[in-house]
Amino acid sequence: MSDIGFWELALIGVIGLLVMGPERLVLYAAEAGRWYGRLLRSFRRAQSRLHEEVKRIERDAGGPLEIDKSFSLIPDPERRPLPSKTEDPGSETAPRGNGDPADDGAS
Repeated sequence: MSDIGFWELALIGVIGLLVMGPERLVLYAAEAGRWYGRLLRSFRRAQSRLHEEVKRIERDAGGPLEIDKSFSLIPDPERRPLPSKTEDPGSETAPRGNGDPADDGAS
């Protein structure tokens, strides 16, 4: 589930032992385990609710939803932005001109 290995956990344990002492380390580790369990249960409940909602929407729509797999929250530097409303979709650049309606942009 996570990328923390044995040696990372061992290092955290040794530092915790030095900072908190053996009595408090056990208490804090147990509390951290409880919080981790609560967090996992919360994520599972949210995932389950989301899955149920998607099923309901698909059932109401009459079939499976199409997912746009090109969507990403991380911008792709290779991907060109979509043309804006002021740009001609066939041209490579935005329209020329100084914004004056009398100017046709052919200067």
